[in-house]
Amino acid sequence: MRIIVRQLRRITIAVCISWMLCLVPSWAQLPHETYDFSMSKGIAEFGRGHYDVAASMFERARNAKPDDLEAADYLGQTYLRLKRYGDAESLFRWIVKKNWKAAPAWLGLGIARSQQGQYQEALEALGQAEQLDPKNPLVYFYQGLVAQELKSFAQAPELFSRAMALSPDLTPSARYYTGISYYQRGLIERAQKEFEAAIASGEPESELARSARAVLQQQTAVPKGPKQWDLNLSVSGQYDSNVVLLPAGTQPPGGAVGISQKDDFRTAIYARAEYRPIQTDVWTAGVTYGLYQSFHQKLAKFDVQDHSPSVFVQRQMGPVQARVQYVFDYVQVGQAPYLIAHVIQPIFTIAEGNSSSDCYENHCASTPSYHDCRLYQLDAVPCSVLGSATPRNLRFQHVEGNRGIRPGPLRRGRQHV
Repeated sequence: MRIIVRQLRRITIAVCISWMLCLVPSWAQLPHETYDFSMSKGIAEFGRGHYDVAASMFERARNAKPDDLEAADYLGQTYLRLKRYGDAESLFRWIVKKNWKAAPAWLGLGIARSQQGQYQEALEALGQAEQLDPKNPLVYFYQGLVAQELKSFAQAPELFSRAMALSPDLTPSARYYTGISYYQRGLIERAQKEFEAAIASGEPESELARSARAVLQQQTAVPKGPKQWDLNLSVSGQYDSNVVLLPAGTQPPGGAVGISQKDDFRTAIYARAEYRPIQTDVWTAGVTYGLYQSFHQKLAKFDVQDHSPSVFVQRQMGPVQARVQYVFDYVQVGQAPYLIAHVIQPIFTIAEGNSSSDCYENHCASTPSYHDCRLYQLDAVPCSVLGSATPRNLRFQHVEGNRGIRPGPLRRGRQHV
């Protein structure tokens, strides 16, 4: 009997111990056990596409090991898929601060920034990722997407091509976005080929394939390429109570009495044409021709005719636009030659936003005039344009001729009066 009681007592103690172990809370686990379990569970849920559960697991892993970079990276990737781009950016910034050689974190940082519209900052992060891991196809793929957002449609196809070369799995998406770039540039036939290739290389009923087919069906809405020419013509009637023609540093026609002290009506015609045979997102080159003609009703000797053909080359470098142009200026007054000018103009324009820009011009002109003098003009023109405000031009002019040296007047642009 005693033996039976002793065995029952042992069984009871074993059952109680087992029951107590079952009641031990999860927080009583050791930190490394919590970390390992949470990471394994999080990776499994991430692979199944259960990103909410995966994020919860990775957050538990980070709580167990706050300085662990792997848990932070997995959590950042999960935040990207949950579209929590601000949280993802903060995590990836923390990772690259701890380890600046973490190429995946730089890539994740670039993606998070691009999704928040921080395109220049995204390019900087993606550039770091490219330096650290130049064979990662996703780096070039996302660089191409950011280039499209920045309207650099000529640059994007090359980036998508590099992504495809490194990872054929990206071919459908890369082909599709390459087609978008060609479409935006007006290269319709090339865009169609890329869309067809995107459909053929991927799943026929995928969302991307359906989108490509929809674009192909919108042929009537296809945008045309950028126009290569401009033509402007204006005609105006003017009345002047005292007709005067005083070019800078010269006497008026007829000598000191060139001020007519007479009123007159005149018709002013201005025409301008520009042709740009080279026109890309980066380079533009072309020729222009301008014509100004005024006709006075009575005082024909004050009629002005100005021919100004020019050639120019222009380059766009992000917010900076650099332009160099040569202008030949031939002016007649009263049907007699009055002024011949050769002008070289380097112009720099900096875009500061949607409604403001700063431009800086240096003009160098060599001008034999009607009075056989030499005009050397050096203009430093800071222009500040805010909204519809008028640019403020400040010009400094040095005139040398038969009548000595005199400073030219401050003026606002070219005036024919």
